[in-house]
Amino acid sequence: MLPASPVPSGICMPGGATEAQQAGVDLADIAEHAQHTDINTTRKHYIVPSVETSRRVAKQRVARRQAKRNTL
Repeated sequence: MLPASPVPSGICMPGGATEAQQAGVDLADIAEHAQHTDINTTRKHYIVPSVETSRRVAKQRVARRQAKRNTL
């Protein structure tokens, strides 16, 4: 088996940042690794919500709508 070839970090940065965040790496460390001087750049452009996060958000939105409907 051949060893894995290195992938330039710029090619996979968004996916790598998201994977690191999902693995529990501190956002400040991810930003430093990506060489961002502003942590908000990392958060805004490189951290993609996971499917689980999207599901939690959707469930909360549905629950809120149902609660509002029940109070009318």
